[in-house]
Amino acid sequence: MTVQTLQSVSRSLGARGDRLAMLIFTRQGLERWSFSALDEHVRRLSAGLARAGATGEPIGLFAPSSPEWVVAALAVLDAAAVLVPIDAHARGDELAHLVRDSGIRRIFTAQEHLHELEAAGLRARLDIFLLDTDERDERSWRRLLAGDGDAGTAARRDDRAAIFYTAGTTGVPKGVPLTHRNCASNLAAMLQENLAGPDDRVLVPLPFHHVYPFMIGVMLVLATGAVLVTPAGLTGPQIVRALHEGEVTAIVGVPRLYEALVSGLEARVKGRGRVATALYRGALRLSNLARRVTGLHLGRSLLRGVRGALAPHVRVVASGGAALDPRVASTLEALGWDVATGYGLTETSPILTLNVPGRSRLHTAGRPLAGVELKLDDPDGDGVGEVLARGPGVFAGYLNLPDRTAEAFTDGWFRTGDRGRFDGAGYLELVGRVSEILVLAGGKNVPPEDLERQYAAEPAIREIGLLLRAGRLAAVVVPEPSEVRRRGGPVEPPVRDALGAVSRRLPTWQRVGEYAITHEALPRTRLGKLRRHLLADIYERARRGEQTEPGARRPARVDELGADDRALLAQPAARAVWDWLTAQYRHERVTPDTSLHLDLGVDSLEWLNVTVAVRERAGVNLTEAQIATVETVRDLLWAAVEAAGTGAVGPVADPLEHPEEVLDADELRWLEPVSGPVRALASALDAIIRAVVRGAFAVRAEGGERLPARGQVVLVPNHRSYLDPFVLAAVLPRSWLTRTFWAGWAPLLFRNRLMRFFSRLARVVPVDPERGARSLAMGAGILRRQHNLVWFPEGGRSPTAKLQPFQPGIGMLLEHFGVPVVPVFIDGTERALPPGRALPRRARVSVVFGAPLDPRELATRGRGDDAAHRISDALRDAVAALDPQMPRARAGASPDRPSQR
Repeated sequence: MTVQTLQSVSRSLGARGDRLAMLIFTRQGLERWSFSALDEHVRRLSAGLARAGATGEPIGLFAPSSPEWVVAALAVLDAAAVLVPIDAHARGDELAHLVRDSGIRRIFTAQEHLHELEAAGLRARLDIFLLDTDERDERSWRRLLAGDGDAGTAARRDDRAAIFYTAGTTGVPKGVPLTHRNCASNLAAMLQENLAGPDDRVLVPLPFHHVYPFMIGVMLVLATGAVLVTPAGLTGPQIVRALHEGEVTAIVGVPRLYEALVSGLEARVKGRGRVATALYRGALRLSNLARRVTGLHLGRSLLRGVRGALAPHVRVVASGGAALDPRVASTLEALGWDVATGYGLTETSPILTLNVPGRSRLHTAGRPLAGVELKLDDPDGDGVGEVLARGPGVFAGYLNLPDRTAEAFTDGWFRTGDRGRFDGAGYLELVGRVSEILVLAGGKNVPPEDLERQYAAEPAIREIGLLLRAGRLAAVVVPEPSEVRRRGGPVEPPVRDALGAVSRRLPTWQRVGEYAITHEALPRTRLGKLRRHLLADIYERARRGEQTEPGARRPARVDELGADDRALLAQPAARAVWDWLTAQYRHERVTPDTSLHLDLGVDSLEWLNVTVAVRERAGVNLTEAQIATVETVRDLLWAAVEAAGTGAVGPVADPLEHPEEVLDADELRWLEPVSGPVRALASALDAIIRAVVRGAFAVRAEGGERLPARGQVVLVPNHRSYLDPFVLAAVLPRSWLTRTFWAGWAPLLFRNRLMRFFSRLARVVPVDPERGARSLAMGAGILRRQHNLVWFPEGGRSPTAKLQPFQPGIGMLLEHFGVPVVPVFIDGTERALPPGRALPRRARVSVVFGAPLDPRELATRGRGDDAAHRISDALRDAVAALDPQMPRARAGASPDRPSQR
């Protein structure tokens, strides 16, 4: 299509007939809009606006992204009025500034924003049209719809089309007026690249009020005849739902979306074990090599299964709004996707350069778009200078800011504020913002973004922001909670090691000299750009420590939070959960970025209390899948909102009292007796294990006479090696094995059919420390059926062979059922098959059984705030007392009466 003005898009909609135009996911269901329906609503609203005298005047659009948002935006443009998109999270003085600065008299909004307009003192001066009510409401946008929908005034190319406001990384947002010529020239150049077509479905998980998602995610998608797909929310589960159910073939996103996508895929692969991880990484390397050498997309076949688990139909991913890390881009390509990246600014409508699949250099920002001219101002010895731009897409100047406009132009060239250089093929390489270059005491210039990407690639670092302190390079670091949990211990050592590992690869003047750790997310704009001017204050507060900061040990007040979080807490389910959390942890610094695990100590079993509280306070149930995605308080609030939207309400079953109500049919099957033939096969397997283990490791057993001949018992061994259950099975009496079940780590022992078959033969049931309620229910189901249970209470193998703290789950089981418990100590398996070794080697192994203990008596010995923790603590002492390396155990100290640590 020929694009002269943005009206060209709105007036071409009807030609596409009843083909699908928009697929909108909501928490209530799914909305489908055809091109003909979209065309009818746009034409009728455009005619209504024209009859109301709105032609040529600025009209605000202050609402969440929705089909009605798109209709209103297109109708404003079609009526030759001026579109003013406003961030749906704008509040207070910022909102008042946007309205007054742009000169808005009419505004499209939503009911939830009426209070914000009132609070900003704006309701009395505005004509308000609500996008989320029907015609029965006199304020409904539908009352503007004209019956005939005749085309109104034709816009001229030099007419103002829209006023976008900059993201505000450094202060008050500036108004950027764009003409129809600006926008249409950019749109026409993008259409020439054929990135999408009528057969595509394009996911746009971004707020529409920014120029990038509006121009590329809405206008370009509709102009190509593709389907615009939007998720029900901007959280991981909602985006994955839209990718699958929407059969999405292309994504318009920002770098943080793709970073999360890649890390999510890697986490999924790691969960399948070391072999799967090695195969995945090898396939990525092979795919990248094939791509560079032959141009073939080998990853499309090699990694189809990995890619299909998340986005089975996606063909191309487009990234803008900020620089995409080349390593992330390379991974996306290796996975089999075409990657398009663009660079530009609000002031350039927005695209200046583009990396097009097939001729891209993803470590660069791409080559200039058709019609765009670029040059460098005063390049240095390395060819680096400020990027200047001109062309039909470049704006004429800021709204109501003549001084800022004069600063922004040199001899008709727009000063982008970005520093860069051109390679030999004309691709632009960006090296940072002019305003963000850090000048060290010795005069060296440090572009922080590239260094931040290198440091953030370390697993222990979630986010990092660089700044200057006394002429030295400093950093604010947000640790990665999952990596800290994996390593155990304090937060600082993993962060320190990560910084050191990167620094050793860098010149001395690029190394971080000092750092501060915070658990609060670094401040960013809605498109993910770091608000660097706020880092110094965050750094100083983190260095002082929360204890010395006034009010730091109390929960944050709602009015202290950012606009996004205040909007989230306007949702009843989120507010109910927030109120409970801030009351429950009133002596802690609870903010939306607080880590539930690292900061509040919420472990897998504490989740039982959290989920019950969410059910009671918010009236919703959280699923296992939702809980698995929650790391911060903000994640929990979003999960509650999403559960409320799906109506996930129901009773929360006690896994100890009613295990059958917690477990599903497949899980309950593991508790059922096996058939006769399977029992015979299991008996043969037991005999084989017994013979092989005893022969290979010369296993010595001590204290076996202490095992009760009849009655139910729980065995609690330490855990140093994957050999431990085999060794223990080899020394238990045969009569015991037929009535004993074993708790086995689900991600390892139940990951494929063969492993599940052998687990069934060995009477192993799946447990996972990350799924506390279901693991407890599995143990409870075994004990309710009067079986013996072997439970490894450390939650995993000890990485150092030292006895780890016992998880409270064993204490909860023993407190509830009161079954005698036998402590067991296994020694030598860590030498026969240590962590990291694939095949065992010969080594002497011993097993020591302690005397049966009464859980009620254990509850009087241990330390902890409740009986379950006291039982677990005392039981750990009992197991430790059996260690042959402890002289007191060998010298006659009774293993069933250990001394206090």
